[in-house]
Amino acid sequence: MQPPMYVLVVAGVLADAACSGSTRADTAAARDSATPAAAASCGATDAINVRRTIDSTMAHAGAELRRTGDMEILWALYADDTIFMWDNQRMWRGKAEARREAPKALGDLSFKDAKETVEDVIVCGDLAVEVGTFEHTLQRKSGQVITNRGKNLKAWRRQPDGSWRIVRNLGNDDAPLQR
Repeated sequence: MQPPMYVLVVAGVLADAACSGSTRADTAAARDSATPAAAASCGATDAINVRRTIDSTMAHAGAELRRTGDMEILWALYADDTIFMWDNQRMWRGKAEARREAPKALGDLSFKDAKETVEDVIVCGDLAVEVGTFEHTLQRKSGQVITNRGKNLKAWRRQPDGSWRIVRNLGNDDAPLQR
């Protein structure tokens, strides 16, 4: 009995990675869900490059947030028609509503750092779905620092200029946020 096609493709990707002096990102990309069956149903996909773009975008945004403390760095990642679904909040439709409601949800907390880890990416045409984890460092006005960890599911859409913006963000914490 022959192994399923996806087993052969994954084995080929892993063998290629092992023989090519691959990076950690290359090896992680081999786990991505852009299997031949998914690619065939969606048209041409490029999950490895999209994953690298998302990784790079999130790493740059986190570094800039640490350096400047400016939340505009994070808001720039989102499309105007984005939808947010956060723990214990109603759904926010559009970046304008999210920008208005997020400070109310955070109370006296402000972001000091945002580390995101991409675990998996599925690409279908101009849409990509990312599964990942996060570690956010927040600070109260009193100076108390809180680390918040969780997981998220984001949908990204390729923009006309070739960049990617988040259009859906569903996240939940591993533990209740300390209030």
